[in-house]
Amino acid sequence: MSFSKNFLWGAASAAAQVEGAYLEDGKCPSIWDEAGSHIKNGETCHVACDHYHRYKEDVALMKHLGLKSYRFSVSMCRVMPEEGKINPKGLEFYKNLVAELRESGGRGLQQPLHGSDRTWQSQSDDEASLKRRRSENYLGTDGFRGGQCLPAFQRNVE
Repeated sequence: MSFSKNFLWGAASAAAQVEGAYLEDGKCPSIWDEAGSHIKNGETCHVACDHYHRYKEDVALMKHLGLKSYRFSVSMCRVMPEEGKINPKGLEFYKNLVAELRESGGRGLQQPLHGSDRTWQSQSDDEASLKRRRSENYLGTDGFRGGQCLPAFQRNVE
């Protein structure tokens, strides 16, 4: 069996599973940050793999392994911790990650939402409203892809 020359070998992650940096640089809690009581041994993602602080090392490892793409999710808790307000430091993390990928010869494949609702969102909404908001986040009416976040690096990701 062989792969086409255009096949992209890569890595993938979900923000809540790898970033860590709990409440740093303006990030608000996600439902995963507060799920410890529902997870075996009370584990949390407060530190995770510490990708937030170690992304340069992580990208270097990807390059060393010969990986050409990285599919990552964007934490809305990091880029929009309050309704309608963009967090510049959160956005800067993703800009820096994308720049590091490009410098290493890799491609960023950005996924806008990966199940990391903000706790303020979950606490203030009834179930029907929360389902609507999740759908809006995915479709982009939350400002993401709708003109506020993605354009900051849209020419450099797919």
